[in-house]
Amino acid sequence: MTNLVARWRMAVGDSWTWRKARIEELDGRAGECLAPVCDLLEDQFVRPAELRGSVAWGQFLDSGHHSEEQWGHFGTSAALQVFAIAHHWDGEERSVYQSSPVRGVTEALPESPPADDASTPKQEDFQDPLKLAFMIDACRLDEVEERVQGTQPELVDHLLSLSLSGNEGWSTRGTVGDPSRQDRLLVTAFGLRSLRRFPVAQQNNAVEGAWDWLATQLRRRARLLGGDVLALGCLALESAPQTRRTANVSEAAAAVRAELVSRHGGESCPAIDRPYFNPYSRGEVNDYVFLSPEMLTALLFLEADERPREIRGFALEVVGRIVDQIETENRHSSNPEGFRVQRGMLGTVDQMWAIRVLFAFHRAYRRNPATLRPASRIVLGSGVIGVPLLIAIIVLGVFFGGWIGSAVSVILGAVLSAFIAPYVVRR
Repeated sequence: MTNLVARWRMAVGDSWTWRKARIEELDGRAGECLAPVCDLLEDQFVRPAELRGSVAWGQFLDSGHHSEEQWGHFGTSAALQVFAIAHHWDGEERSVYQSSPVRGVTEALPESPPADDASTPKQEDFQDPLKLAFMIDACRLDEVEERVQGTQPELVDHLLSLSLSGNEGWSTRGTVGDPSRQDRLLVTAFGLRSLRRFPVAQQNNAVEGAWDWLATQLRRRARLLGGDVLALGCLALESAPQTRRTANVSEAAAAVRAELVSRHGGESCPAIDRPYFNPYSRGEVNDYVFLSPEMLTALLFLEADERPREIRGFALEVVGRIVDQIETENRHSSNPEGFRVQRGMLGTVDQMWAIRVLFAFHRAYRRNPATLRPASRIVLGSGVIGVPLLIAIIVLGVFFGGWIGSAVSVILGAVLSAFIAPYVVRR
């Protein structure tokens, strides 16, 4: 009985906590979080000598790890995406490329792969499909989440040219080892996700084969993979247009979404500051990316047109915790602090993921705020599904039977049962 009451309070409390007014307030607060993150990025850009005056960003933004000389394609791409999202948050029509510091990025992130010239900085990155995917996400930023019409960047064609024979995705191994068996899942998910804005690329046979291969892998390992890779993989599958989506892709996406709902549906305090370490091999050297399972899962469901009621509270909690963290870090500081992750570090890519989650929430709110609000539900095992209904009838029968008659009390009990029933879900 105590457990039942606790579940009842939790279910009703979740719905009350995320009432309409609070979700509206959260949307406004999310928009205010853009300024400290953009200010931090503006303060910490670098101009390495090898880039001949071009603006770029490195891996870290905090004073303890930031370097004036260190820069990379991960950090530069992430920063550009943040500026584009902030610029287009409320439908700004002016090009983001007219704004500072985006217009200062010239050599750091080209739209075309370099010629075979040893003087090109970090030329090896253009043979890494995962980094190429990050670079592609920072191309054509005036269509930050819209489909790009017309010609596509040459980087897209270059990524397609690196796909494995047999049209089964990508590998970061290059010609070292066995690319067809190693380091494929993460990079294929990133690659497919990066092509979501380019309809011409999505007609390529290599992409269709990659969707099908990824779908098969996710279905086989849905209960074994970490939530970060599962959510990223599902984001990649969801990018497939309906006209190109096979039954395998649709079923795999549904299975992954169900698995993530089962993991996070009842989670009330999601962690947002413990991203998972994902290493991968580039053949002769190793590299890595950090990914947050909670943030990627929230991003997956917030980008969808509709989301299961069971996951809405979790997604809103993730958004709320990101907003709270940014507000707390920047409220009492004269310097912008942005979004801080584990061990107090300010990772450039972490800023991008946080802002992408806030942007997905903002877009979902503008489309239809009703699809964000959780519904009150109590989850019970099938053996006790009728317990609340029986209690309602008995309680009213005992307390009111002598006053108004048993028949009337039973009727009132049935009315109370009908009120309770919508809040009860069979597990």
